[in-house]
Amino acid sequence: MLLLKCTACESYCISRCCPKCGAAAVSAHPARFSPDDPYSRQRMESKQAHGLLLTQQPEQPW
Repeated sequence: MLLLKCTACESYCISRCCPKCGAAAVSAHPARFSPDDPYSRQRMESKQAHGLLLTQQPEQPW
């Protein structure tokens, strides 16, 4: 049995439907890591198109 996370209220539950708000719940676990990641190029292109790469973020003043 895996832990699921509600898409609306972000609470954790075991059922596919959130008991608090009734919204759908999705897997709370990240995708499995693989060194031979076949989708890395598409993921990087998508992040670059939306400005989400770490190199596109403003520099942190720490």
